[in-house]
Amino acid sequence: MEKAKIGSQLLDAIAGANRKERKAVKAQKAGTTRSTSKRAELRGLHDGETLPFTALLYPAEFDFLDRIAGEIRKKTGVKVKGTKIVRALVDALALSAANVSDVRDESELRELLTAKLKGE
Repeated sequence: MEKAKIGSQLLDAIAGANRKERKAVKAQKAGTTRSTSKRAELRGLHDGETLPFTALLYPAEFDFLDRIAGEIRKKTGVKVKGTKIVRALVDALALSAANVSDVRDESELRELLTAKLKGE
């Protein structure tokens, strides 16, 4: 039940961020460059240029990303690739101001991020 709630919150956050990003792009094309999206805040962290990055996922993790992408598509009609979901997670971590400097391994990072997503 707890995993389903976190997954649902993540799904809603990604779908919301994607809608905000589309609105920001439309505003830019229309000549109104004022944007309040989280993506706009992160533009200071990266200038829109992307770099290749390869991550090896366990089958369950890959299936989870695929399921989230499918749920977003069903709910919003927008196709979101796994890379955008991962990018959104990295951006969310950057914006969260979570102190990860004391994290020693993957399990500690997972615990910290899970607590942040739960609002603890």
